[in-house]
Amino acid sequence: MNKMEIMKTSDLHEAGTWLRSSRLLLVLSLGLLAVALFPLTLARIMPLADYPNHIARIYILQHAAQSPMLARYYIPFIHFQPNLAFDLAVLWLGKLFPLWTAGKIFAGITFAVIVSGAIALNRVVHGRWSLWPCLTFLLLYNRLFLWGFIGYMFTLGLALWGLAAWFAVRKRNPATRIAVGGVFAFAIYIGHLFAFGFYGLVVAVDFAYRNWARYRTERPAVIREAAVTFAQFVVPLLVFFLVSPTGEAGSLTRWTSVFRPLTAPFNIVQNYNLPLDVATFLIFCGLFAYLYFRKRLLVPKPLFAAFLALAAVHLVMPDRLFSSYGADHRLPIAIALFAVAVTHPVIRAPRAAAAVAVGLVGLFLARTAVIAQVWSRADSVYRPYEEALAKLPQGARLSAIVMVTGATWLPDIPKFEIDCLAIMLRDAFVANVFAYPKDAGQSIALTPAVLPTQNMTGYHFSPMDIEYMQDPKSRTYKWRPLRPAEWKYYDYYLIVNPGDFSMPIPPNIRLQYRGPDFNIYRVDHAASHS
Repeated sequence: MNKMEIMKTSDLHEAGTWLRSSRLLLVLSLGLLAVALFPLTLARIMPLADYPNHIARIYILQHAAQSPMLARYYIPFIHFQPNLAFDLAVLWLGKLFPLWTAGKIFAGITFAVIVSGAIALNRVVHGRWSLWPCLTFLLLYNRLFLWGFIGYMFTLGLALWGLAAWFAVRKRNPATRIAVGGVFAFAIYIGHLFAFGFYGLVVAVDFAYRNWARYRTERPAVIREAAVTFAQFVVPLLVFFLVSPTGEAGSLTRWTSVFRPLTAPFNIVQNYNLPLDVATFLIFCGLFAYLYFRKRLLVPKPLFAAFLALAAVHLVMPDRLFSSYGADHRLPIAIALFAVAVTHPVIRAPRAAAAVAVGLVGLFLARTAVIAQVWSRADSVYRPYEEALAKLPQGARLSAIVMVTGATWLPDIPKFEIDCLAIMLRDAFVANVFAYPKDAGQSIALTPAVLPTQNMTGYHFSPMDIEYMQDPKSRTYKWRPLRPAEWKYYDYYLIVNPGDFSMPIPPNIRLQYRGPDFNIYRVDHAASHS
């Protein structure tokens, strides 16, 4: 017997009725969602690594047509890229709210879509409401979210809804299935390419598992079923390969260490407190392992096969896929959400189940308290940057050098993209803004006047990087910051954590402003040419 097969209905009813109470589910999920949203209210600028870059891009889309300075540097570039969830949603919300508020509203919507998508998929798969999908609350503040991959997280939630809708209509007439599947497949594609891949793989494996044995005896029927099932992917794939510029970036795909994917599963819970994160990871995985080996975890065999297929794909994922970095670290959160959404525990001891549920809620509250404590400090860290960047001339051209110090590349309150605030404050050009063609999925492009800066230099460095670049034998000279070749493109440099920047500052680059943990330098172009 497969330990993960669907058990008899009579076994399922042995679970406590409270676990399947729709009223309790509604109350609990709304209460937990309110708690999850609380940290969003504590910071004007959410401390997510890429977030200032994303918001600045929306500002450009809003104002490029009215600002001659923005138009000098940036071009709106929406061409059906499979990475537009954040851009389209926040662009619309930005018509109703200030941009920073619109971004937080979208983050809140993302949480709601993920949790409700898991609940809906669980309801369709198992035929009854369950509190089990509330486990997803433990996964909302994950490492990818803290990096600022909000559009990806939102689209994962949309993919869960898409799977719920597809499984719900799978036995309907072909027209209904094609229409429902087609709408969700295209929406998921527009939202994010990786979420589209997740959705497509689950649909494909589910179909293959259910129809593999039938193919020899009922070949025509299976072929017709395949045509209906995969018709939903025709339009997104045609758009991707024939219209979207992202499809042209396949040559940028690359693999690094084969061991990188092995470190990714911890991302599903990692945020700010390592002991608590480790405990959460062990509890989450241990709960699944206990139920699995005790034969108390319900999941349809086709979806268990999809789970295994997702895990296998994760192990061979490249580091960079279609110009998108960190591809090999993105799938585990999708796998974890999927695992919660398609399983159901058989609980024969309601009191024990209640105790576990109370413990998990307590764990969630403790994690949220840690997050709230960190986020409450964000505005005090970012405010000096806003004040300093607001003093730049209108339309200034800015490059950043961000020194990454400490044991982690993602500090509690990251400043990697903080220079993008100058776009919103002074209609500035910022060298590291995410833009086409270097970042093929982005909704803005650089004008020819500043396009050479895209491949001119990096902007995140460790002290070891700087030391290596100053070695005469170094082969990375072209990435060395403050080179004469780039001076003509910039008016100012922002150096974050300047105490760790050991490279000499050229005499034509002069200190303009000193902040608590950053310096702003002005490029003297007259001295540069003398």
